[in-house]
Amino acid sequence: MFVTKLMVALVCGLWLIGCQSTYKQQAVKDSLDSVSSVSAKSLQSQTIKVRLYFGLSIPSGGLVTAKQWQAFVDEVITQQFKGFNIVDSTGYYLGKPEPSKIVTIIIPEADLPKAQTVAASYASRFKQDSVMLVKLPVLDWQFVTAPSR
Repeated sequence: MFVTKLMVALVCGLWLIGCQSTYKQQAVKDSLDSVSSVSAKSLQSQTIKVRLYFGLSIPSGGLVTAKQWQAFVDEVITQQFKGFNIVDSTGYYLGKPEPSKIVTIIIPEADLPKAQTVAASYASRFKQDSVMLVKLPVLDWQFVTAPSR
């Protein structure tokens, strides 16, 4: 919501800057300055969504078993993060399907190295070429509770 308002303010501001009136230009500049300072402040504590894509095929043959996967979750992921989501998936590479797991974590950007450590640990443990890590900005989030009765 904040970023949407910021973008609307910036677009409107840029449009108004094109106007000939010096008064309007100064008013828009003052407005943009205040938005910029709020934006910079919010970026200091930016929250991100990280998605890790773990292929379950082992290059030398076979698949990571459910027991091996759970051990990895218990020994590595839960040691780095208090909460996360795991989804079963099928990924495709060069036209070939591969069973996969997608782990999604909402974290402060400062914790990104923890996610990179998890990815590197999996790649090492299961002899993977790589683990894909996708980092996305989180614009807003909330925990919705049941209404009071």
